[in-house]
Amino acid sequence: MAHETTSIDSQREKSLELINLDLTHKMKNMLMIVQTSLTNLEEYLPQLIQTYQIAMAQHLNVGNIYPKSLTMLHSILLSTKQETQRTKFMLDLFNFMVHEDLWKEEGKTKIEIRQVWQAALAQYPWLSAEQKARIDMEIKDFMVWGSAKLLEKVFFILLNNIYQRVNDDQLWCLQVETRSEPHGNYFCLQDNGNILATKVLPHLFERVYYLEQQPQLGCFPCWKILQLMDGEITCFVTERNTTMFQLRFPVI
Repeated sequence: MAHETTSIDSQREKSLELINLDLTHKMKNMLMIVQTSLTNLEEYLPQLIQTYQIAMAQHLNVGNIYPKSLTMLHSILLSTKQETQRTKFMLDLFNFMVHEDLWKEEGKTKIEIRQVWQAALAQYPWLSAEQKARIDMEIKDFMVWGSAKLLEKVFFILLNNIYQRVNDDQLWCLQVETRSEPHGNYFCLQDNGNILATKVLPHLFERVYYLEQQPQLGCFPCWKILQLMDGEITCFVTERNTTMFQLRFPVI
C-alpha cells in the first residue's frame, strides 16, 4: 500500500512538472511578444524625440512626424501593456492554483454575488475592448457567506477554462443567470466554447486531469473554495451542446 501511494504521488509530481513546463513555454511566448514590441519601440521612439528636440531648439518644423509612425507607437505601447498584464495575470493564477495554502479564507463576510462577478469580468485580461465577446446576464443578486477574494479567483479559473476552449476566430458567448431555490442559490455560467469531452468531465475538479494524454491543471481550487463556503460546483454538457458550470451557495 505504501509503495502504491508513493507511486501515485510520484506520478502526480511528474504531471505537475509537465504542466509547469507547458505553462512556462506559454509564458515565454507572451514575453517574446513583449520583447518584440519593445524592440520596435526602441527603434521609432528616439527618432520621434530627436525630431521634436531639433524643432524646439531651432523654433522650426524640422523633420516629418508621420501619422503612421504615431499610430504604430500607440499600437506598440498598447500591445506591450496588454501582454504584460496577461503574463502577470497567468503567473499569479498559476501560482494560486498550485499552492493550496493560498485558498484559506482569511475571514467570512457577506458578499454580493453580482459585485464579485462584475469585478472578475473587469479584471480578466482577455475580455478587453477588442475581444469579440457577447455576455448575456440575467442576474438576480443574492448574498453569499465567504471571501470575495477567493470567489473572484474561482471566476478567474472558470473564465480561463472557457477561454482555452474558444477558437481564435470564434465569437465568445457567455450566458450568466442566477436562480433561487429553497435548498440553495445558484450561479450558472454557460459558454459556447468547445465542449468538454465526456471522459474529462468526471475529472475536471481534480488537481490534474489528462486531455489527449497531456496533463492539465484541474479546477480543484474551485471545488475546494466552494466547499469552504458550504457550497458546491458542478459542470455538465447541456441539451443545447454547451458547457454549463453551476455553483450552488447556501441560502443566508
